[in-house]
Amino acid sequence: MIDVLLLAREHGAARVRQAVAEALKLGCSDVGAVRYLLTVSGQQQPPPTAPEHLGALNRYDRPQPSLADYDRLRPNWIATEVIQ
Repeated sequence: MIDVLLLAREHGAARVRQAVAEALKLGCSDVGAVRYLLTVSGQQQPPPTAPEHLGALNRYDRPQPSLADYDRLRPNWIATEVIQ
């Protein structure tokens, strides 16, 4: 509790109160979480980048393998038991 109060010297009481409320809403109750929320709140997130076109690397694309045959190796295998 004292460490949280000391954060108010650097960040101000209102910001610390808001960070504590957010930490409690997230289920955190330690000073590290409050300190993290105080440092992250002032930073701006970079905009998401668009996916790059891979060009010649697209020739290496392969379909995902099917693992359906491995279910038969299980003991007492029943087809209706498989959840997809």
